[in-house]
Amino acid sequence: MSEKTDRRHPRAARITWLLAGAALVAAVVVLWVTLGPPTADDRAVGKATEAADAQAHEAVGRLVTAAHEGALTDAGINRALALSTAGAHSIRRLGSTVVVTAEVHGVTSGAFGTISADPCYEYDITLPVQDESSIELHACRP
Repeated sequence: MSEKTDRRHPRAARITWLLAGAALVAAVVVLWVTLGPPTADDRAVGKATEAADAQAHEAVGRLVTAAHEGALTDAGINRALALSTAGAHSIRRLGSTVVVTAEVHGVTSGAFGTISADPCYEYDITLPVQDESSIELHACRP
């Protein structure tokens, strides 16, 4: 009986060492994936955010055009932002200032398809609109 027990212990020890080694390898892989250098998708998200920023700046020009055409109504603002926004935006009128808050849509291609970013921007429009300097663009306040 003691011979059988002696033979099983080395096998159990070997299995224990193999399982511990596999767990160590899995832990290293998880750490490498989570803490590793930026991936292609991380860079793609950055590019999508840059695309959204460009869209936000283009919308400023469309808002100026709408104001010069006398269409800085809610419908005119909606038309000016239609090409840029992800659909969600709000319009607040505060005296001679119109504040438009909008999620601006940016898209680029990533490693596994398209990557999008929808950062939030605020357009502070001072009336009457003279030119693009009448519209301040900045990221939404947290």
